[in-house]
Amino acid sequence: MIKSFNFQTIAVTGANSYIGLNFIKFCLDCKINVRAFCRNPDVLPLNFIKNNYLEVFSYSLGATSDLNFENVDAIIHLAHERTCGARMNFRRDLNFLGAKHLIQQAKYHGIKNIIYLSSHLAHQTALSQYGKSKFNCEKFFIDNGYIAVRAGMVFGGQPHGFFKLLLEKLESNKIIPIICASAPIYPIHIEDLTNALLALIKPGHKNKQLYCLGEKRSIKLKLFFCHLAFKYYNKKIICISFPATIIYLLTYVASYFSGFFNKIFERVAGALSLVAIPTEESIDHNDDQNLRKTKIFFQG
Repeated sequence: MIKSFNFQTIAVTGANSYIGLNFIKFCLDCKINVRAFCRNPDVLPLNFIKNNYLEVFSYSLGATSDLNFENVDAIIHLAHERTCGARMNFRRDLNFLGAKHLIQQAKYHGIKNIIYLSSHLAHQTALSQYGKSKFNCEKFFIDNGYIAVRAGMVFGGQPHGFFKLLLEKLESNKIIPIICASAPIYPIHIEDLTNALLALIKPGHKNKQLYCLGEKRSIKLKLFFCHLAFKYYNKKIICISFPATIIYLLTYVASYFSGFFNKIFERVAGALSLVAIPTEESIDHNDDQNLRKTKIFFQG
């Protein structure tokens, strides 16, 4: 648990995402000033908007105007457009262009502490465009002297976005179809991730520039779903695995003609290209304070 902070104001992009909302709530509870940047400020919870520690600004990855980073001590860059970057040169990827502009603005305002939140799907041989885009962006941040964090499968906290949809599926269905049911994942509770981000953003914390955050050992995707169903709804589910390779090939072809199939293809490609991430090198797993919430969740 982080007990002290050496900064006054943190800027957070992608503020209305699942991770963004939970991260900001944690900061506001700790009386940390936050500047929230998001595409649609109106969707932020009312209790956020009325909080004296929060300022909200409209933001998009394609913006080229000045960003209100004056007197900001650190930036957590969460914003990412999943549908951009598909089958294009990464230097034309909206996510890369947004990263480039953000770094330019940060340097202009003299901000030295930036964390880019990447994903366990990010690596050089990623099959999904999402994973490729994340990998290229994290490399760009690292090359500019900042920190990138590859987070495992994030869960817990206030459900939103994909995690909320997942919980709804688990609650309403006994049989769950899964593509790549045995894919390795590294779960991390949102509160543990938040604590880690705040620890890494502290001035002078530059032991390394790429951190992989999640459980020490991977678990199969289907077992993770079973844990969620039992912990949240006290129910057992049956996971049925689908032939991933066949679905991958079919959706790859169909994705050229339909945005719907492109979304399915991205999910399948992401699951197929999941690889081991060296979480043991990034977190002291012997420290009970690290991954505390994650460990409690998987006990029993």
